[in-house]
Amino acid sequence: MSNISSSTSDEEYANIFDWYTDHSNHENMISDNIIEIIKNKENNYLLDIGAGNGYITTKISKYFKHTTILEPNLKHKINYDAIDNKEVHHNFFSDFETKDKYNLILCSHVLYYIDVEEWNDFFTKILKMLNSGGICIVIFVSDRGEYSDFLRELNENYKNSTAIIKVLNGLNLRYLQKEFSTELKSTMDEENKFEQLI
Repeated sequence: MSNISSSTSDEEYANIFDWYTDHSNHENMISDNIIEIIKNKENNYLLDIGAGNGYITTKISKYFKHTTILEPNLKHKINYDAIDNKEVHHNFFSDFETKDKYNLILCSHVLYYIDVEEWNDFFTKILKMLNSGGICIVIFVSDRGEYSDFLRELNENYKNSTAIIKVLNGLNLRYLQKEFSTELKSTMDEENKFEQLI
């Protein structure tokens, strides 16, 4: 893997991440951690920014009375059918306007696709949409670990949690940082398929 190009496109990153989530316990780990945080709270409104395949959204939406989904990629539309009391918007967060306030805003692996210079505005907008006592959960790759090392091979300037912490500190926001690792469950044949992706 030492010859991987550093000019990996967003689409190639997406393919790599899809492979990673398909072959690890990553989504279950995220869902379980979120449920542990919210299970004893008043949960009326959920906003999921960049819901992707809908796996995490579907699991945690059961704890909310209403779920708002933002996902610009139309290929995921069918994945949200099992979610009750939902509204789906196929646009970007920057284009989303609402008067609703949310108990939880989830942003899982989205900020890679947004310029760091826009993160201040991104988080400021989130703050305006949170209910009193509401929380925002941001899922992002750590600045260390096996997966982070691999992404750094693709692009040595790959965005990681260090950049988010810098922005949050700059906005004087209180946050709790929680790290967890995931396990790959791939076979040798599947790993060869992954090699072909890159």
